[in-house]
Amino acid sequence: MQARSDTGTAYCHVPRMLVERLARTPDSPVETLQGTMVFADVSGFTRLSERLARTGKEGAEHLVDAINECFTALLAQAYTRGGSLLKFGGDAMLLWFDGDEHALRACASAVAMRRTLRDVGRIRAGRSNVVLRMSVGVHGGSYAMFLVGGSHRELLVGGSAATTVAAMESFASAGQILVSADTAKWLPRSCLGPRSGPGVVLARSPSASDWTPEDALARPPEQAIAECLPTTVRSHVLGGHAAPEHRTATVAFLQFGELDRVLAREGAEAAAARLDQLVRVVQDAVERYKVCFLDSDISSNGGKIRLSAGAPRAVGEDEERMLLALRTIIEADPPLPLQVGVNRGPVFTGEVGPPYRRWYVVMGDTVNLAARLMARAPVGQIYATREVLRRAKTAFEQSPLDPFQVKGKARPVEAWAVGPVTRAGARGMKRPRVPLVGRQREVDVLRAAIAGARRGAGALIELVGEVGSGKSRLLQEAREMGEGMNVLHSACEVYTRDTPYAVWRDLLRQLLGLGWEDPESVVLARLEAELRRTQPDLLPWLPLIAIVLDLECPSTSEVDQLAPEARAAKLHEVALRFLAHALVVPTIVQVEHAHLMDAASAALFEALTRELESSAWVVLVTRRDVAGGLVLPEYEHRRIELGPLPPEDVRLLAESTPEAAQVPPHVLQLAVERSGGSPEFLLDLLAAAAAGSRDELPDSVGAATMARIDALDPRDGAVVRRAAVLGLTFHPTRLADVVAHDMPLPEEGFWDRLSGLFAREADGHVRFTRPAVQEVAYESLPFKLRRQLHMAVGLRLEHDLGRELDANPAVLSHHFSLAGDYARAHRYAMVAAKRATERFSHADAARLYRMAIEAGRADGVAVDRETMAEAWERLGEALRCAGEPDAATRALTEARRLVPDDPIAAARLCYRHAEIAKRSDALTAAVRWLKRGFRYVDALDGAEATAWRARMRSNLGGIRLRQGRWMDAVSACHRAISEAESVGELRALAHACYVLDWALVELGRASEAMHSARALEIYEHLGDPEHESKVLNNLGMFAYFDGRWDDAVALYRRAGACSDRAGRPADAAYTDCNVGEILADQGHLDEAERTLQRARRVWSGTGERQAVAFVNVLLARLSVRRGNNQEGLPILEAAMADLRRFRIDAYADFAEALIAEAEAFAGDSRRALALARRGLEAGDRQQPLLQRVAGIALARLGRRDAAEGELMTALDCARERRAEYDIAATIDVLDALGSADPGLRGERDEILDRLRIAHLPAPAL
Repeated sequence: MQARSDTGTAYCHVPRMLVERLARTPDSPVETLQGTMVFADVSGFTRLSERLARTGKEGAEHLVDAINECFTALLAQAYTRGGSLLKFGGDAMLLWFDGDEHALRACASAVAMRRTLRDVGRIRAGRSNVVLRMSVGVHGGSYAMFLVGGSHRELLVGGSAATTVAAMESFASAGQILVSADTAKWLPRSCLGPRSGPGVVLARSPSASDWTPEDALARPPEQAIAECLPTTVRSHVLGGHAAPEHRTATVAFLQFGELDRVLAREGAEAAAARLDQLVRVVQDAVERYKVCFLDSDISSNGGKIRLSAGAPRAVGEDEERMLLALRTIIEADPPLPLQVGVNRGPVFTGEVGPPYRRWYVVMGDTVNLAARLMARAPVGQIYATREVLRRAKTAFEQSPLDPFQVKGKARPVEAWAVGPVTRAGARGMKRPRVPLVGRQREVDVLRAAIAGARRGAGALIELVGEVGSGKSRLLQEAREMGEGMNVLHSACEVYTRDTPYAVWRDLLRQLLGLGWEDPESVVLARLEAELRRTQPDLLPWLPLIAIVLDLECPSTSEVDQLAPEARAAKLHEVALRFLAHALVVPTIVQVEHAHLMDAASAALFEALTRELESSAWVVLVTRRDVAGGLVLPEYEHRRIELGPLPPEDVRLLAESTPEAAQVPPHVLQLAVERSGGSPEFLLDLLAAAAAGSRDELPDSVGAATMARIDALDPRDGAVVRRAAVLGLTFHPTRLADVVAHDMPLPEEGFWDRLSGLFAREADGHVRFTRPAVQEVAYESLPFKLRRQLHMAVGLRLEHDLGRELDANPAVLSHHFSLAGDYARAHRYAMVAAKRATERFSHADAARLYRMAIEAGRADGVAVDRETMAEAWERLGEALRCAGEPDAATRALTEARRLVPDDPIAAARLCYRHAEIAKRSDALTAAVRWLKRGFRYVDALDGAEATAWRARMRSNLGGIRLRQGRWMDAVSACHRAISEAESVGELRALAHACYVLDWALVELGRASEAMHSARALEIYEHLGDPEHESKVLNNLGMFAYFDGRWDDAVALYRRAGACSDRAGRPADAAYTDCNVGEILADQGHLDEAERTLQRARRVWSGTGERQAVAFVNVLLARLSVRRGNNQEGLPILEAAMADLRRFRIDAYADFAEALIAEAEAFAGDSRRALALARRGLEAGDRQQPLLQRVAGIALARLGRRDAAEGELMTALDCARERRAEYDIAATIDVLDALGSADPGLRGERDEILDRLRIAHLPAPAL
């Protein structure tokens, strides 16, 4: 597929016969010509398309390449025999032959093309070939050739002869050439086969004289030829940069019929007039809504017209503009019956054909389905898919159709019949309310304006920003700030930009207390009654006010006497007088998308601005920074430009969303980076990531960005697309590696001209200002071109950096992988991934290991099983560290499959599986994995086997600890320490040491817990911040239990810093959880909640359910301490059930103790007492808490003596365990009962002061 025409003119884009006609009779709308048509349809492309579709977007590219190669070869056979390509339909073409022996040459061409197809028609698709075959219809006769339209002149072929050739092709079977009976009479009988339906089979090629073109073929002016191309296609292909592209487009097919009947009854001139009217209706609609008229095609008894929005250029709101254009066409009462189908999706675009005959095409499954919908639609109907309707902001009448099967689709298609517009209005996705972040300056301006309006000093504020900059969110904030004020709202839309006073129609209806659905008679009656009540002097001017409201109203003599040139000014004067009473009422007027405002509404707004300063109105309008719509002088309003949010604000916004708890932290950070500072794009990216789509940009982001790129000069756009291959940041000199040989390198002013897309760095590099621009530009490039450019860049970088351990293997692996050089890609990816792991950049390491694996699996790359197993194992470890346990498990499973005969490797992989299962709260599964690993190495001698037994034993000790099986944990750790020391296995030794201390503390043997310092020293020596963090967390916990809370917080924060260094956000969340627990005990409930919620969000995103359950326990306890048992108790109950299911009994017992505490404080005292008794009988480690709960419950039940006894027992137990918080809390309850002497109160106060406890929770005694 070539990037552009070799001629650089329009000549190769129009049929040869049309050029001759323009020279001969340029102004004639219709000519009847004698000649022969060949209608050739290549079958097999549907099957090929289905197979190639499995490869995604690249499949469409391969399809177009196959079509291009095939039809270039076929066209050569026709053109050497005098043929002229009139129409091209992707898998079919219509060829014209005239002059001497036109029928013989046409038939000879058909046979030659069939023979050629046998050579070029075997297309590789996956692991097999698809064989293309051709069915051909041939008919000679009188053809009506129409040249009609306004903005361009469209060639249409019609008449009974056209219907006949279409019928011949339709009846011909694959591989068959069927000529009409009339044409058969002109052929030698020896060339004919049997009759078949309405025609005769052409058995062999007839002899025909060689065709030679006329020597001095008249050629019309270039402009006359160019005017035969649709305007958008013309500017695109003649601009010299019509490169092939992947795009998302909305494509429509319009089929018109009954042309034969009109020709027969009314004649060619009348038919030409009807076709001219039809084409002009279509042209006017597509120009109004900026849709592309692509081309037309032949059809039985009529023809087809193809339209596209989004290709060759995107404007934005493609789906809405297409539907509005189609409704405009249907509602214009076209002179011929129409049926329409429309679909949206990925397409591949560009020019096909040899240099002498080019055709701009939009191809892909999206286009095929639009054609199928058109064929199914009844006359006068538009059938559209869900993808089109759900993206249109304008509301249309729509009726769902029963799902139906179409050729090429495995599943039934869902479609809707689209009726007239019902109302223009925002129909976008409703989002959960999120905080307004990073717009304090703008909020201050709005607040001041609203305050001014309340004082009678109104204002107009213009919020200017790109799509996704947060304009609507600011309007929402303004409505909330203006509580008690009237609010009027309207939205300008594509549909209403040519409707006079469309905005004011909405606003005035709201001002009158009416809705858009109220009939005109009701509105007129309300308006007249309001004028009679408040401003009777305006009644003579009622018809002018009615114009603003789009009402039919009888004129008055006063209006009739107005000079035409004075009517607009008088209308403005009257409208403002009518508004005078409303202008004194504090009101917020909001108008969205003012760049789409109709001219009449804009003029009235301009008149209003002069009245606002002394009014109680604040008018807020939003717009994109483009021409059109409401444009006000700067001195008459305040303009606020909404730029990108700073990264720290984007991060804060991301963390406030529900999706933040559904994705791992590195995915959250990736969304922050890709958003480019756009709050709306960020929310779309997070929603897509939470739904499982992390790589592809959401449609909202892609569509807006493509429109931005397409708004550039085509030459600049071509450079931007190629520059995208270089990545987000690159040195300008690298452009020489990617620009085409016929493209000049950007001049110095290029970077200044495109400062909205590129930013210069201090070191001379440039970067894309928004990652989305780079991604969208890159995704539009054909895969073939991408591979060529990546190879060129990769080889240049390799040469510049050296072949040894070069400075940036990650960049090289990226380029060579996308270039298809998989051997180089695998080698560099493995080096880069190991470097990323060493830097604790686990998400990057995972990406690189995946790249290495994909490259290693490619055909022709010799990578041994051990190397691939290593890559899978390292990928699993990187994913584990990045917080993606499910993906890590799948990677380790692949690694185990590759090393079935290596017991050490198998044991190691079982150990890693156990690590993941343990983090995912599947403790029983983790134990099973360890036991499986023991079986591989139990019978093996040697240091390596002993080392792995020690590692697994220490891991088992950790699991027994979490299960509350303290003695089992102690036993496992002692044995692991012995094994580890015997072979110098430091990691297992360190792990067993700190787990042993934890278990000893839980058993009340804290004085024996002296091993953690050794563990910390080992991990520091090994440079292992991940496990260093775990030891520090444990030491913090010990300090907490020992009443050294300041030390605990310091240790927790050191642990968090280690986790950050290790790239382990899930581990870092333990710092927040532990510090949050201390803050809660200190009575700082709001700060505790923020801290705990941060931990919860991270753990939810990484899928650590046990940790989420535990932090839910702490959050529920906060609700109880605030006195909200109704909120806290259900969460506690659910969390306890989760912990029981995970078999984390120690934490489950803690949750049950807190349930008892909640009931004792302000709930069911009897239940509290029963739960406390049950826990105490079971020997629960929460004994001081449970005895205090029993005392509170007894006190609330009126059993004061028993209560005091329980509380004194609780106090003794707390002192024995040195549980200072419990000591203070128990004394506080005794004090509330009047049973604490000054000595006890002093002891409590000393503890509160030392632990910095602001206040203790107080039960309702």
